[in-house]
Amino acid sequence: MGACASRNGLLAINLAHSPTRGGRPPAALPADRQADVIVVGAGVAGLSAAVRLQQGGARPLVLEAGDGVGGRVRTDVVDGYLLDRGFQIFLTGEAGVAVLGHKWTSDHHLTLVSVSTVGTYGELSDSALEAAVRAHLTTWFGAAEVGSWSHLRTYRIAFAQPNQAPPTNFTRPVALGGGLFVCGDHRDSATLDGAIKSGRRAAEALLA
Repeated sequence: MGACASRNGLLAINLAHSPTRGGRPPAALPADRQADVIVVGAGVAGLSAAVRLQQGGARPLVLEAGDGVGGRVRTDVVDGYLLDRGFQIFLTGEAGVAVLGHKWTSDHHLTLVSVSTVGTYGELSDSALEAAVRAHLTTWFGAAEVGSWSHLRTYRIAFAQPNQAPPTNFTRPVALGGGLFVCGDHRDSATLDGAIKSGRRAAEALLA
């Protein structure tokens, strides 16, 4: 059975008649060398689907081509600082956030300023992109303030967010037909909750 997956999501396929490379099943299969479902992509949605599939009695096999699980949600260590990257949303206007800021102040009284752009700007070098971002932020905070900031790292994450300009359908189909199911934040809202929910929907559609 062939398979294809849209970006940011996963694909689940029934293994009953699926050939394997070299005629032998992958080494990652369970001890009895059998799996009911393949989950391609160990992002948040894929992991959510795998958990729900297992809860429903299926035996999923999760495949990931990257160097770790979690999809776009990662924490990097840069010069001793922890940088969270991905699609988490933290609204500083929420009640209690200001209180936490005073309670958990950095020992060095430093603040992480994270800036996102619309597009990856492949035509610009990292230094040119940093200069353009600094120039724009200078109009907000002033040259002296922005000039005192140290650049830590630039991430260029293609397809970091699905296009959800209104009107938007937050319950896009997960069953594509032919035993194929897809999930990801492009199936629901572009949030962590949407990714988890879409994984559960895809798993439940497959189990039905």
